[in-house]
Amino acid sequence: MATSLQSTIPVGDLQFYDNYVPALAAGNWRITVGHSLAGVATGDLGAVQRLVVSAPQFAMDSTVILNQYPPAGSTGQYAQVLPHIVLNDALLPWERTMTGSANTQPWLAVLVLGEDELIGGTDSPTRTQTTTVAGFLATDPAVLKPAVTKEDDVAGTDPCTFIQIPAGLFADLIPRLEELRFLAHCRQSNIADKAEQGLEQDGLFSVVVGNRFPATPAPGVPGGQKNIAHLVSLEGLEPYLVDQPDFGNHTSVALVSLASWTFNAMADQLQDFRGLMEQLVGQEYDGSSYTPANLWLRLPAPQLDTGSAAGAEAARRIADGYVPLPYQFRTGEQTFAWYRGPCTPVFPAPLAGSTAFPTADSALIYQGEFGIFDASLATAWQTGRSLALADRAFGQALFDFRQRGHQLTDSLLQRLQSDAFSASQIAELSTNTMVQDEFLKYLSADLLAGIGSAPVAQPASSPLLSAPAPSPD
Repeated sequence: MATSLQSTIPVGDLQFYDNYVPALAAGNWRITVGHSLAGVATGDLGAVQRLVVSAPQFAMDSTVILNQYPPAGSTGQYAQVLPHIVLNDALLPWERTMTGSANTQPWLAVLVLGEDELIGGTDSPTRTQTTTVAGFLATDPAVLKPAVTKEDDVAGTDPCTFIQIPAGLFADLIPRLEELRFLAHCRQSNIADKAEQGLEQDGLFSVVVGNRFPATPAPGVPGGQKNIAHLVSLEGLEPYLVDQPDFGNHTSVALVSLASWTFNAMADQLQDFRGLMEQLVGQEYDGSSYTPANLWLRLPAPQLDTGSAAGAEAARRIADGYVPLPYQFRTGEQTFAWYRGPCTPVFPAPLAGSTAFPTADSALIYQGEFGIFDASLATAWQTGRSLALADRAFGQALFDFRQRGHQLTDSLLQRLQSDAFSASQIAELSTNTMVQDEFLKYLSADLLAGIGSAPVAQPASSPLLSAPAPSPD
């Protein structure tokens, strides 16, 4: 039992508690003070002080609601979600005492209902009915009402919203008294490291969870099915929160609805475990036998004219796991290029260990016969570079290396007659090739050793990620 919680928790933490029981339950209270003197008649020397511990009873301020799930008015695949409501009043579910149970049992519950399961309220989206507190508590021979005592700060003319459900449905759906404690809890979170969006950074909340999954449309019926969620009060209904309640002559039950919302649940059979497995196996079944090759990661075989060279090539590419993707040349022309990811249905031919690509463009594979590029290796090269540069330490080390290379090149230009070059080598430099090719060709072993042994400047601040280990080569 969480009778007191710590005022704060570490940033990013989330802590759960079974409950948060207040020191004094809501209701009408009386403090009586008297005197007792031996042998003396005290008479009316006593005093009585009446007080009310206020808490929602027949209505609740909507500002108490922090969140509802599924969201009100939404449509989604909620078939495997228990609807719940989050309240920014951590004490609320335990502020009232349930008769015949420990004070750790909440007095609130979330009921999930269909429109055809509610009586009356046809003019309301959530099928609620509105009356006064006195009207709701008035005895009705056909409708079971909760046996509650109106608090002194509640007027009989105050408005009251309620729902009415058949007695049989109440017995089937309502949580049992001993189950209520599993359907509510208190949680504390510290989101000071996240975008707060108007929420408390270090907040304490209560959560009430429903005990029924939403209904979905029948198989083959498109769209979603409307579900109605109600946060109801169970105060005064304790004798009926049992397996076989005795309703007497009552045919229906009225419950105070403190909050309600609607949502639409769509069928989700294809995304549960059974549906996924059936779909997976179904892909390799061709009607008479199972073909494991049908599970390979590739597009379905299109209807292509394999009699032509282009059609046969396209069919082969798709069978090997390639997909055609839009491709734009640097000059602006639009075409397509083949791409295949690392998860291929065939074993690709490995590249030679000495193969190196200085740029992504150099990894493009051009198929001259059809005038089409294969961008698979170029994409992998660009992905690898992006991952490497995402490492702050590696990026800093690479920048330092390039800076030292530029400084060294500038020094060489200033000292053309150094020991690294001979005059004859300088005369042989070609102006028709790339500078880097000519430069690398004439680097001496001593100069290469000097470049490799130069110290790497340390980053100005501590790296976010550790630098990659150097290659043993």
